[in-house]
Amino acid sequence: MHATALTATRLPLVQPLPARISAPRRDPLLTILIVSGNPSVREGFCRSLVGQHRHLLLASCGEEALAFIERHEPDLIVTELHQSLVNGWDLLVREKHFRPDHPVFVIAALPTEKTRNIDPLITEFFQEPLELDPVLAAVRSHLGTSSFA
Repeated sequence: MHATALTATRLPLVQPLPARISAPRRDPLLTILIVSGNPSVREGFCRSLVGQHRHLLLASCGEEALAFIERHEPDLIVTELHQSLVNGWDLLVREKHFRPDHPVFVIAALPTEKTRNIDPLITEFFQEPLELDPVLAAVRSHLGTSSFA
């Protein structure tokens, strides 16, 4: 069987895009968007998902993430809440407005008492410092994949 290598793409900073998502879906591979200002988080996801027949989009800020969402309509978004200009909440609200059934995972350094009644728009919440294994298990669960090996 022919294996497809993971593609990781990074865009330059862009202005926020129009509110409507209109790009047609062309690729049957699963697409995961990782939005983190922390290079080690992005690199950790990249290492964990290499060779998994998925497209992995890596954005360092919300502005980049908006461009990816517009162009690629990812199957799953994993985002940090705290970012400059366009933050994780902005991405979450926009994604749930246009595609309410698509999963959005949130990473934040909020204390436990602040996460008990986390916003119902969030599919999964992960507290920093981030452990990748629980996130990867949730990715498998929500995207219906059996493994990353």
